[in-house]
Parts: sequence; structure tokens; C-alpha cells
Amino acid sequence: MPTTNPAPPTATAQPLPAFSCELANHAGNDVIFIHFVYDKQLNEQVRELPGAKWSRSQKAWYVADNPHYRRKFGFAPPLAGKEVIAHISSVNQPAFQKLI
Repeated sequence: MPTTNPAPPTATAQPLPAFSCELANHAGNDVIFIHFVYDKQLNEQVRELPGAKWSRSQKAWYVADNPHYRRKFGFAPPLAGKEVIAHISSVNQPAFQKLI
């Protein structure tokens, strides 16, 4: 009679704590706020991000709004150069053409 090997033990994966991010302006600077319910491990991870700061007024961590952190937190890069032209509303196109 063939024997079957039992399934190898699996580590029980702890669910990652939920967090959210938002683009904002804080103290005159463009920043990305990182919001989450307090979790010691996540707090330590965010604290280790270069340039991460705590905002007492917003009660949230934040980092500079730059291309690196935009990629890291899943935000699209800001529009720049010729890409901006493609996003001008058709209503505003005639005025834009006059400007050029």
C-alpha cells in the first residue's frame, strides 16, 4: 500500500497591517502621508524610511513627495513636459493654442 507524505508544516502568515497613503501639502511642502492604526512593527518600518517624519498636527508619518516614494506607495508620477498637453480639456484647447 503506497504511503503519502503529510503536507509540510506551513508557517501561519500574519496579515499585514492595513495602511493608506495620501498626497498632501504640509507646512508648505508636497508630502505623502502614511496613515495606519498603531502597529509596533509597521511603525518601526516607517520610521526607518529615509526622511520620514511624524506630524503631530496630522497624527501621521509623512515622507517627501518625490518619484521614489511615489513608486514605493503606488502613486503615478506627476505629469510633466509634453504629457501635460494631452491632459488639457478640449474646452481649454483653443485658449492653450492662443497661448502658444
